[in-house]
Amino acid sequence: MWFDETELLFAPNTDDRAGSSFITGAAGEKYPVPVTSLDAYFKNEAEGGLPTFIKMDIEGAELGALLGAVEIIRQNKPRLAICAYHKLEDIYELPRAILAIRKDYRFALRQHAPGCWDTVLYAV
Repeated sequence: MWFDETELLFAPNTDDRAGSSFITGAAGEKYPVPVTSLDAYFKNEAEGGLPTFIKMDIEGAELGALLGAVEIIRQNKPRLAICAYHKLEDIYELPRAILAIRKDYRFALRQHAPGCWDTVLYAV
């Protein structure tokens, strides 16, 4: 889903709880949003136009999004800052997925807030 062209349905936050990402709209409504992968978005770019840094904090969709950036990662080796705290398995699945694409990344894991929040996997 996060590695191809599709349409995702979003529902508005109607319970007045703060969140880092939300949309406004009528309760019970779903709003379609077209999405694409990074590989598809940059498909016609020359090598010099490919991203050199990719940051992801996308609420547990990081692994799928990385799979949608395989060609960019393989061709250009961008630096990566990928949130690794949304799912327990991200701590080992994200580095495993990155190394399956390119074996020459080095990793650092940094905690930017108390508790388990804001744990970021850096790949260079």
